[in-house]
Amino acid sequence: SLDLHFLAKFADLEHNPIINKIGGVTAQLVIPPSPSQNSYLLTPKQVKVEIIKQFPAYETLSQCNFCLTTIGANTAELASLGVPMIVIVLATQIDAMRAWDGIPGILVNLPWVGTLFATVINWLVWQWFKKHKHLYAWPNIWAQEEIVPEFVGIFSPQELANHCLDWLKHPEKLATIRQRLSQVRGEPGAARRIAELVCDQLGCGGLGVGFGEEGEMGKRGDWDI
Repeated sequence: SLDLHFLAKFADLEHNPIINKIGGVTAQLVIPPSPSQNSYLLTPKQVKVEIIKQFPAYETLSQCNFCLTTIGANTAELASLGVPMIVIVLATQIDAMRAWDGIPGILVNLPWVGTLFATVINWLVWQWFKKHKHLYAWPNIWAQEEIVPEFVGIFSPQELANHCLDWLKHPEKLATIRQRLSQVRGEPGAARRIAELVCDQLGCGGLGVGFGEEGEMGKRGDWDI
């Protein structure tokens, strides 16, 4: 489960000095007295960042105009929901990545000199990705082109904010992205088709039966997959 107090440390300058490199905006954790209310992070300018602990939060995500996210399976989930996104790969602290295998992994974790090796190795890897114009978000990888924007490298919060404001002022751009996402994600019902193939292999396809929501045998039309 999510530890809210641990999460809040990332918005605390005392625990996260990188904040100074990305705009310097801090936030404090606010936990409402009522359990029915979500906790949130509150910035000095009274901006509330609501914390949704429900997982997966598809109901909330599907209602968003767009999302700010980073690389990973979450980009595929947002694409399947048809939600436009801005994918962020920030290189503000280039020595942070130290999960390499083999000799690089040994070098970057050496005492005293590990940070130097991490900076050099990560910089070389970063240059390789930039040279080969690597795509990071799954919908972009599927389409082999940038459907959703990827902010990669070092950039200012203002650049990102300007892009968000542009989308809010021009909803037709969001509509275009939603349409492209619907094209690359494919037709719905893949899980049902896979289940039908499995059932056919098990010999129940000809009988037209399957498992319903409660695990009971029922007609194929009763499936909810």
